[in-house]
Amino acid sequence: MRIDRVRFGRFGVACLLLIAGMAGAVMGQDSYTADPAGPRPFIPPPQEEKPDKGAPLGEDPAEYIPVDGPLEGILGDGVAAQVNDRVITISELNTVLQVEIERLRRAYSGQELRARIEESQRDALDQMIEKRLIIDYFHQQEFGMPAEYVESEVAKEVVRLFGGDRMAFLRALRNDGMTYGEFRENVEERLIVQVMRSRIVREVTIPPGQVIRYYEDHKEDFKQAPQVKLWLILIEGEEDSPQRAAAKQRAEEIVERLSAGEAFQDLAREYSSGAFRDKGGDWDWVEKGTLLRSDLEEVAFSLQPGQYSEVIPTESGFYILRVEDRKEAGYLPLSEVRLQIQKRLEDAEKTKRYRDWIEKLRQNAYVKVYD
Repeated sequence: MRIDRVRFGRFGVACLLLIAGMAGAVMGQDSYTADPAGPRPFIPPPQEEKPDKGAPLGEDPAEYIPVDGPLEGILGDGVAAQVNDRVITISELNTVLQVEIERLRRAYSGQELRARIEESQRDALDQMIEKRLIIDYFHQQEFGMPAEYVESEVAKEVVRLFGGDRMAFLRALRNDGMTYGEFRENVEERLIVQVMRSRIVREVTIPPGQVIRYYEDHKEDFKQAPQVKLWLILIEGEEDSPQRAAAKQRAEEIVERLSAGEAFQDLAREYSSGAFRDKGGDWDWVEKGTLLRSDLEEVAFSLQPGQYSEVIPTESGFYILRVEDRKEAGYLPLSEVRLQIQKRLEDAEKTKRYRDWIEKLRQNAYVKVYD
């Protein structure tokens, strides 16, 4: 697919709106959240939904007259795809891809860059096609989006992009060659996609038995390494430094005071260095294999709850560790991961419903992608 360079205005409002408009069509993302105080879009309940009408220009998608050839000259642009009686232009695709392509150019080069750009092109075009299918379906079903709701969302966009400065907003539109009506249409189409996707994936219920089966079938996902609840004191004193001997003496005095019954937290706040000093040396739960120093980890996982270590010398200073509690290796119980599993299954079911619905829309529409 050919990708042309396009010029954007100073503020790139068109770019921001087209990119934002894609968000509601991204698989696995339920992005519609209505303002409870604002008007609601008119969306009939599912049981009142009209049967699929197929292609709006006729009962058979084949009745569409496909647009053949490169289609240069439509708005001075080439065409990337046709969905029913609308085209997606190459400049529209460029707009959506502009930020991503610049990111890829900074990270890759040569054949790797080309492959990643082509993948991004395919993904972005698929999402734009889905968006067009959803909008066409919305209008075929004679649903409605209240004008005051759209205007409310436009006002929110002006606040988000320009801090509420309407004059700056209008200047940016002029710089981008976009009219207010075009901006408003972009906002309305984004809302349509979000509303329809929310409607398709709502009310997903996962039976308790399915959660249990998933837990049993994927138990390795919930395997837990040994953990200790760790407290730490660091007395800084690098090797060969004048402070080394004094640091060692201070660390040994702290161990003696711990033996006499003084609180580890109080001594850590008074003498320790590092980010956890103000927390009394509390490192919270530490999983085996995650400590940066293997020598400290070896000591930490040798201690039992309530025990503290002797002075541990390192090149940067002297450590004293205390373990408050332990968790041995094993599997997280179902009670701890039930909600996580349920969310995972709900997301998978929502994605499946959405993909099935999009496939049904494609089957009842005319879609052509131009190479």
